[in-house]
Amino acid sequence: MMTRTDIGRLLDVRAAEPTVLSLYLRVPRDPAALRGLPARADELLALAGSGGAGDPDAAAAQDAGRRMAREMLEVHAPEWLGRTVAVFASGEPRLAQTVVLPCALADRAVFATRPHVRPLLVALQRPPGYDMLAAGRPEQVPGEPRAALTAIGLQPCLAAVNQRAARLLIVPESGLTPGFLCQRCTMLSSTGTDCPDWGAASLAVPDLIEEMVVTALRDGARVQAVRNPPGGVAAWLRFPLNATGEPALSAATA
Repeated sequence: MMTRTDIGRLLDVRAAEPTVLSLYLRVPRDPAALRGLPARADELLALAGSGGAGDPDAAAAQDAGRRMAREMLEVHAPEWLGRTVAVFASGEPRLAQTVVLPCALADRAVFATRPHVRPLLVALQRPPGYDMLAAGRPEQVPGEPRAALTAIGLQPCLAAVNQRAARLLIVPESGLTPGFLCQRCTMLSSTGTDCPDWGAASLAVPDLIEEMVVTALRDGARVQAVRNPPGGVAAWLRFPLNATGEPALSAATA
């Protein structure tokens, strides 16, 4: 059974270029329908694009990841009938891992510098047999005291994560939001213009929400994935945000 410790091990995998493939794929229940699975996988892999890889070596590494994923599906798909499976593949750093999820989630493929784990967090929060695609009932956002400090929307929540102020980060279950990560100070941005190091150290990332999740988890925050979070993304704060980008330490201990 998958645990947060397992997710943490995946996050220890890191590549210099976006060459780590994460493929989430729903395997049909009918064995006869497996014939169409390679085409569906190829469609998702094509949608994943290059993930921002800009040199021939990175492109070759991505092709290797695609081949590894196809081989794992070819061998193991009959064991996964009716299940959603996560396939993680990379030639360098070496990674070839599959995780059978306890619930049904949407198909997606992502190339990034590390495994894309947000769907795994969603799966951990859902009861066995939950079907994200069939669920239509509105979902309640986790409650906090009325006086709790909050940040609503992408930009305020980016500030919260960058200032290490998030106590609870509430993110959408699905969707990808491109953005930027500074490789020197680790600041996250939607525009790539908010950090003095931009241009010299900026790295395009395929999913800014994923980077926010990873940063928040490493800072000890809780993360909750829901279908429609307030403002697209929201955060319950440890202390007030300020305009300088530096944590408000006095408020944190107030």
